[in-house]
Amino acid sequence: MADLVVYPRRLRASRGTVTIELTDRDLRLLRHLAENPEAVLSKDELYDVGWGRDYMPNSRALDQHIATLRRKLDPGRSLPPVIETVHARGYR
Repeated sequence: MADLVVYPRRLRASRGTVTIELTDRDLRLLRHLAENPEAVLSKDELYDVGWGRDYMPNSRALDQHIATLRRKLDPGRSLPPVIETVHARGYR
């Protein structure tokens, strides 16, 4: 995933000199994206990974969480994106 290095047991990641604190949900989503390179993952699939099957996917929770995760992964908005939006389909 570009220059992102993830340390799952520490709930941390790094990109260059930036250390990133992750939540369990961040880690689950990043892991699933990394395990499916180049695949477009639907929002329903990512809801299942991040929140579980009982979660109501009509909320904006996933989009808001992805936006927060993107800010964590690139606080200066100067690095190549790790998560890409595929409009009307999901994320890659």
